Amino acid sequence: MKNEQKFNTTSAKKVGLIAKDYPLFKQDLAKLEKILKKYNAEILLEKSCAKQVEKSGFELIKLAKGCKFLITLGGDGTIISTCRKLAHISPLILGIHAGRLGFLTDITINESEKFFKD
Repeated sequence: MKNEQKFNTTSAKKVGLIAKDYPLFKQDLAKLEKILKKYNAEILLEKSCAKQVEKSGFELIKLAKGCKFLITLGGDGTIISTCRKLAHISPLILGIHAGRLGFLTDITINESEKFFKD
């Protein structure tokens, strides 16, 4: 495909995170920050996601426009909702599921380090 965007860990400096509210969010955010730090990437949080950890965040559209790619942390509903809201921008989106089963979000937080390595 001619217009296909490719994921390149060396150019990914800012990564946007969109997450649903769930009990292990703080723990999972810390894991992601540790993994992405190895690739010199900074995680920027979407506004409602940032409230969960008492940090400042960005409106979803600003976040998508200012980041190399986005990560949704939740389930299939989280990634579907994000894709629907950002269809006109077409950002790169990686879905990581935070529940028991994901069909669209098929990697877990614990598998994400291997994903970025590969």
